[in-house]
Amino acid sequence: MDKKRVGIGLMLLLALPAAAGDTLTNVYNIYAPIFLQAGNPSFAGSQVLTSGFGMGALMVGFWMVADNILGVFLQPIVGAWSDRFHSRFGRRIPVVMFTLPLIIIGYVLIPVVPHLIPAELSGQTSQLVNMFIFFTVACVIFYLGFLPARVILQTLRQEAVEPAQRSKVEAWVYFLINIFSILAYTLGAQVYRSNGPLLFWLIGGLYLVACILLVVFYKEAPVLASELEKSEKNSLKQIISVLRGEHPRDRQNLIMYLGSVLFVTLAFGGTSSFSSSWLVNTQGLDEARAATIQAILLVGSTVAVFPAGQLASGKLGRRTVYILGVAIMVVGGLFVSFFPAQFAIAFFLMGFGAGTFFVTMLPLLFDIAGGKEVSGALVGVLNISYLLGTVFGSLIVGAAIQSIGYLALYPTIIVLGSSALVCILLTRTSPASQVAEVVA
Repeated sequence: MDKKRVGIGLMLLLALPAAAGDTLTNVYNIYAPIFLQAGNPSFAGSQVLTSGFGMGALMVGFWMVADNILGVFLQPIVGAWSDRFHSRFGRRIPVVMFTLPLIIIGYVLIPVVPHLIPAELSGQTSQLVNMFIFFTVACVIFYLGFLPARVILQTLRQEAVEPAQRSKVEAWVYFLINIFSILAYTLGAQVYRSNGPLLFWLIGGLYLVACILLVVFYKEAPVLASELEKSEKNSLKQIISVLRGEHPRDRQNLIMYLGSVLFVTLAFGGTSSFSSSWLVNTQGLDEARAATIQAILLVGSTVAVFPAGQLASGKLGRRTVYILGVAIMVVGGLFVSFFPAQFAIAFFLMGFGAGTFFVTMLPLLFDIAGGKEVSGALVGVLNISYLLGTVFGSLIVGAAIQSIGYLALYPTIIVLGSSALVCILLTRTSPASQVAEVVA
């Protein structure tokens, strides 16, 4: 396959599985807390559509970050292992194939278990031990498939095209994620109301079809023996070698970039977790209206992705576009801090900024670190920063809110976003990657 001729067909082939996969987790993140808490006395006055296990909010909080913590350890190992894996199907595609049954089986079962709980037993945790074990097993099966598949799909789409085209592929990924998520939150809510498991099954079917198309129509380039020889035989050693780099300057650039990703994810995670609560507590909106207004973030991101992808693939370059994206998010935080009544404008700016830097995040990693031979390990290392930001973003911002109040939300995000800017401004891209992009 000629990487230099990247048409819409190849971009969609690479983007669809990733977008469908992230939609799986977005829907899970909406409904899993309800499955876990339904029947709890704190839910007594709520109009829930399913029975549940009656857990408290603290336990649910730990549950919802468990997959990210698992991903911190699992994804770098899988990514590094895939770098030295060799088969006639390639080194990435087999992982997509082998994880597919786990993802589909686990995801299909997740919504079934709560719907099997008799209404009279809802929330009676001690009476639902067997069902809770079944639910836990379904979730574990799903994430044991999804976490490896995600890092492999991320790596695959970076290797499938020339460096100059990578941001364009990422633009399609995030555009489709946003569209699928909006549909899942709106039309999907109506599907869930009529038949809860059906929503999960439809999205699982979308992921299944997308992966089958990828496996059938995408052919990986053969792995050269010289590339395999450059990989460490031990995954942990390979991850450490990636972090060390070939020269001290390479190591410094990679560490600074990973720091930028960590800070920007901390900032965006705080925005995502607490913006609806901020609207309720400071603007006097009800929770339904607040949830609807949150969609402005998605709209801003959707508008940004294609222009950002084009600019990052052109003379402006990915580092500059990444900086612009983070800066726009920080400006949105400043705007809402000084003009809280104009929150709609601020939310659009923050969403626009997020869409801009997310499009460049993965391709910029390779501009900074190079290392085609260890692509999987590189992506796995990036995901450590990303997942740690996701886990701790809500905790840090939540602690600030608890100490000072909701007025601390956006100043906290400004500080975190500004820290991400400082890190990326101190980061330089690899000369080799710059040459590769000019040639492409």
